[in-house]
Amino acid sequence: MRLFSRVSWRSGLRRISAVCALRYDDLLLDQGPHGAIRWRADADKTGRETVVPISGDVRHAIDRVIAARPGVGAAYLFLSSKDPSHPVRRELASGWLRRAEELAEVPRLEGGQWHPYRGKWVTEQKHLPDVEVAAAGGWAELSSLKRAYQQADD
Repeated sequence: MRLFSRVSWRSGLRRISAVCALRYDDLLLDQGPHGAIRWRADADKTGRETVVPISGDVRHAIDRVIAARPGVGAAYLFLSSKDPSHPVRRELASGWLRRAEELAEVPRLEGGQWHPYRGKWVTEQKHLPDVEVAAAGGWAELSSLKRAYQQADD
């Protein structure tokens, strides 16, 4: 769960189904200083495939996943515990989030389960150019990022 959440958070809090669907061959670890992730069109709400550089923190988490569960090719990075030929289910990942909120003794956020955290991630990136934040988070256009996710400071 810890590695799943780190990869999810540090890679722009992509839609959780996209994180669940990550495969070993989506990890382009020889690109750029820390590598990149290919976010497949078939796991993207808008049907776009993008390749996004990753930070050293994401690379470290991915290296830990690979060390714990080596895999190659089309094998899923985060496996279902019931059937390793399938990815972890979105519902299980959502259960992990609920459990983490309980352990941290924080209230559930309004507006959905993962969606509010995606908004929080966007707001924390306001010091970066909007086009960079959009690319990292998978938005094709700035208008939806600004309208639905960015929050004004007090």
